Amino acid sequence: MLEFKNLLGAGRILKVNCTSNRNEILPIREVKFNAIYEFPVREKGKNRIVWHCHLQDGNHFSELWRAYRGARVARCGQIRAYMCKPDIIDLVRNLRATDQTHLWHLRRF
Repeated sequence: MLEFKNLLGAGRILKVNCTSNRNEILPIREVKFNAIYEFPVREKGKNRIVWHCHLQDGNHFSELWRAYRGARVARCGQIRAYMCKPDIIDLVRNLRATDQTHLWHLRRF
């Protein structure tokens, strides 16, 4: 499972757009404050699945090049949760906090 929680603040919308190395393209989702957007990850076949996700908060963005990377052998019940805060994006793996964080970048026009 891959999920994104909007902790940006009231009235702020998190936009999530994910694609996989298997040419799976999910539509852009708008996640309201305190809401969660999630989708199942299917680890089938020979090739490991890798999900890449683009997150956007107004003029700020972050690219998660390996939001989820499958294993050689399919795993069950894996969860990658990204807690999107105003200053940083924290990764929670299988309900345990990690020291992995991602930064927001300012989009230049």
